[in-house]
Amino acid sequence: MFRKYKTFYIIYIVLFFFNSMFAEGLESLLIHGYGSVGGAYQKNHNILYRNSLNTDNGSRGNFSFETDSKMGLQLDIEPVEKLTFTLQGLASQNNANNKFLSVEWANLKYKFSDEFDIRVGKMQLPAFMYSDVINLAYAYDWIRLPDMYSTIPFHSYRGVELNYNTDYEYFSIDLKLMHGKENDSIKIKEANTDVFKDSKVEVNDLYGIVLGISIEELKLRFAYTKFDFTLKNKQVDELLAQFNSLGIPVITSSIDKYKINHTPSSYIEFGISYDFENAYILGEYMRLDSDSFKSDTNSWYISTGYHFEQLTPFITYSKTTSKSNYKDINIPIGSPPPVAGVIIGANAAYANFTSKTKIDQDTTSLGVRYDLSDNLALKIQYDYVQEKKESSSVFVHFNNEPQTDLHVFSATINYVF
Repeated sequence: MFRKYKTFYIIYIVLFFFNSMFAEGLESLLIHGYGSVGGAYQKNHNILYRNSLNTDNGSRGNFSFETDSKMGLQLDIEPVEKLTFTLQGLASQNNANNKFLSVEWANLKYKFSDEFDIRVGKMQLPAFMYSDVINLAYAYDWIRLPDMYSTIPFHSYRGVELNYNTDYEYFSIDLKLMHGKENDSIKIKEANTDVFKDSKVEVNDLYGIVLGISIEELKLRFAYTKFDFTLKNKQVDELLAQFNSLGIPVITSSIDKYKINHTPSSYIEFGISYDFENAYILGEYMRLDSDSFKSDTNSWYISTGYHFEQLTPFITYSKTTSKSNYKDINIPIGSPPPVAGVIIGANAAYANFTSKTKIDQDTTSLGVRYDLSDNLALKIQYDYVQEKKESSSVFVHFNNEPQTDLHVFSATINYVF
């Protein structure tokens, strides 16, 4: 792992001194960096605990640096007044498409006024309160973001984004409109094996709105996004093709529901945070809906912490559940036994697909953050993950057990410059 990161460490050092020495002469050029060093440990060798749907790296009875270690660089250039180009790269084992290096931001922003601007290019999907800093762990107290942030299988998009923000006497408003598309991949474990395969994700016709309202120490947030979703999984596609080739009408007519091909999908999110004296409390709720056999998902969390100067202990509880849209194919009256047997087999296969998308999971997190300096923080965290009966085991970790509890111990150092 160190060899892969060694190049980025060298780049960091060079750019840090370059930015420090020549900052005055290059006022239109800004270079920032961020990263995390550390990871997670859980003792069960039969379970792979991971921190992303995009990876098959994680802790399997050992301490894994892959879960939380990452490094990023961001370059901002203002070639002319009001026009800014932003480029951000990330080095991580959790990137999609098996890419150790990925581009997270690559866009142009034109500022029409102090209140209104437009972005074009690649941006982070503003699905949640911390989406803009999803990889910048220094920006929040947790080691990793709550389970909710893993429910949507893509975190960026390519398109256009309109932003409007203004301040009034007692409150401020931040409004965002977006349109775009994206290609990505996630890791899915093949049935009855320990092999992970890439499943291609395609997102088209994405439209969304985000509204934020700040009233002194109170912040409220609402987001709604709809899109066409396609998931290409070779194992599923081959099995559906076999069923379709049998020429049984009731099975053939059911194929489209299980392909997840340009399926209308949407999510809605609410967030709230409140700071009072040295304490804070925050939470979010998200619902993800799909017009397919894929289960609809509800997720929420609540977190609170207290700042003792540099020391901040915190506690978080999150819950994620899903409701299946699957219904068995009815066997037509008078069907010959061979046909009825095939339909029963198709129902069993469809039920197996559906079970892989069902989630019933609770996570309780206890942790502490210690700010070593203005740009360096040490974090220690314990997570108790409870996976309920008949849960899919594909949400945050993989296992072959119908129900399990995990005790996850993590430690990281987060930094920015």
